[in-house]
Amino acid sequence: MRISCGTTWAKRWPLEQAVDLVVRAGYSAIDLTFTGEAEMDAALAVMRQNALAINSVTVEWPGHESSDSLLFRALNWSRKAGVSAWTVVTGERRQGSIQELASRLQCVLAACAGMNCAVINRLGRRIEQLEDFRELFVRVADPRLRVVIDTFEFHRASVDPRAAVDELADRADRLILADAIGCRQVPLGEGEMNVASILAHARDRGGINSLSLVPQVTSASNAVEELAAERHRLEALCAAI
Repeated sequence: MRISCGTTWAKRWPLEQAVDLVVRAGYSAIDLTFTGEAEMDAALAVMRQNALAINSVTVEWPGHESSDSLLFRALNWSRKAGVSAWTVVTGERRQGSIQELASRLQCVLAACAGMNCAVINRLGRRIEQLEDFRELFVRVADPRLRVVIDTFEFHRASVDPRAAVDELADRADRLILADAIGCRQVPLGEGEMNVASILAHARDRGGINSLSLVPQVTSASNAVEELAAERHRLEALCAAI
């Protein structure tokens, strides 16, 4: 199963530096996250300069019409980069309804023929709880609407990540793994989330073929060691099950 590395830890560094650190840490794939159109301008050139595969593209999308330009820019970027699926982080939970979100997603799916679109859970966002996914799937029947399961965010929202895997694995393209004590992220295996059990659920349930990590990085000088250490922890957990 492919293990990729997220880039949200690298917001204070240029993408070129982040990519170099990920490569040196031994990853073969990367998950890119865009919060604005300016970030995409130089990203394609950076990614084409190395052999690191783009596992996924995620975009922060409030879900209203005025934000659609960012979404379609990310869609076009993904096509150029050869990425067949991409992910949206929805707007705040208190703003807009599932019905409105479903309507916008149907428009997006209609515009991205041949590509899947995944929705990811985030604490405080429109898609946070399992029932949010249930209602969304009732309103959007298109099988190209997929899921990314973020175990840390489900844990923060007081949802058992294993229950999320059990329910959503048929729709899931990717599982983002982390460990935590309360709402504080800690290295894999050092928290209270029982990552080994989550991985066992994913193996037994089937359907998930990609694992992603968003390691904690304290400084550029320690980044390679910290990124590699989290990958080694996940590889050991996978081997154990």
